Amino acid sequence: MITQKINVAKDVYVRGGSGNSNANFNDVATIDLKAVSSADATVGRIGVMQYPLEKPSFGDKIGAAKMYVYVYTTGLTPATTFSFSAHLGENKDWAENAITWNNAPTYNSVPMSTLSIPGETVGWVSFDVTSAVSQLYANNETFINVFLKHNVDNFIKVRPREFSNGLYSSYITISSPPQTVLTLGKVSVLNVSALEQIAPLTLANLKMEGTTDHNITYSVKQVPTAGFLVKYGIPLAANASFSQADIAKGAIKYLYGGSGNTDKIIFEARDHNGGYFKSDISLDIAIK
Repeated sequence: MITQKINVAKDVYVRGGSGNSNANFNDVATIDLKAVSSADATVGRIGVMQYPLEKPSFGDKIGAAKMYVYVYTTGLTPATTFSFSAHLGENKDWAENAITWNNAPTYNSVPMSTLSIPGETVGWVSFDVTSAVSQLYANNETFINVFLKHNVDNFIKVRPREFSNGLYSSYITISSPPQTVLTLGKVSVLNVSALEQIAPLTLANLKMEGTTDHNITYSVKQVPTAGFLVKYGIPLAANASFSQADIAKGAIKYLYGGSGNTDKIIFEARDHNGGYFKSDISLDIAIK
């Protein structure tokens, strides 16, 4: 396995409330985090980090991505715990000396990763950001924005990149995928009736072997052009995914759009350990 390190490029905290929401808090010694109090919005502080996403030397598929930050103090006792979460931000650039609570990119309310941290914690902690980083690579994005939050009205403090010549600078590690357990079982033409306009994708059309069906995931790398691939009736866009168990249940179907007599879908197959099948899989569709 090959692992590469990506250092944070920008890191600040933003602060809410009157008198603070339009102010910049680019502190070279600390990134302060504090949950918003129902009684006082001015206490709310959220960390904002940006990391470049250079393509790794081992290829465009990753096995794992972990984000590390250094907690240097908390305002909590050893007997307590706090919920520490990393949230994916929108892909909008920002400047360290200009970002504020009000002009910061938005972020997903559902975290990418949440940790339950003992109150006395000091040192490095890591978040699993594999899914988000993989998706951004698939979309050819060049950076990732991450927002750091926790759930207590007390200080959790993280070191920024400028402190102590970068000794405690946050970073992301990206690791190459493990060797896959998957082998190709079958791929054969999916026949679709132009009159009925819909046909289920079955294991007779697409099947990988090496592990159980629910451990096998397919991602759509190229969508069909003469119709739609749907899961429970909902069209799947590029990079959407489903399991082989979904195929077995009849949940994946091709919906013909009404013109053309051939089509094609290209998939990427991955196992539950993060290993990728050696090549993309092309499924031909014949409309008769």
